[in-house]
Amino acid sequence: MNQLMNRKTMNPVEEARRGYLGIQGTSVDEESAAAFGMPRGVYVYKILEEGAAAQSDLREKDIITKVDGQSVRNMTDLQELLACYEMGEQIDLTVQTQKDGEYQERTVTIALKAMPQENTETQAQ
Repeated sequence: MNQLMNRKTMNPVEEARRGYLGIQGTSVDEESAAAFGMPRGVYVYKILEEGAAAQSDLREKDIITKVDGQSVRNMTDLQELLACYEMGEQIDLTVQTQKDGEYQERTVTIALKAMPQENTETQAQ
C-alpha cells in the first residue's frame, strides 16, 4: 500500500523524444531472488555501447531496483518508468552490486540519450 501511495504520477512521453538507457536485462522475480539470494529487480547482463549506460557507473551484473525512487520489480516496470523520461533527462538508478558475495546498494546517475537509429527502425516494425 505504501508503494502505491508513494508512486509518482508519470505520463509516457512521445516515443520520438524518449530517453534510451541502453542495457539488456532480465527480471529477477521472487522465486529467482529467493533461490539465488539476489535482490528483486532487473539484472543487467549487457550494457550496449551506444546507450547512456555505457558512459555511467552502471555495470553488467548490477541489479536495478529503483528509478528515481520508484520501485522496479521486473523489466516491464523498468520499461514503463523509462517511457516517462525524455532524452537528455537525468535519472537516478538505485542498484545492487555484488561484492565479496554480498549485495551493496549504490546510486548511479545517468543522462538518457536518444535511441540509436537502428533500434528506432527495429522498434517501428
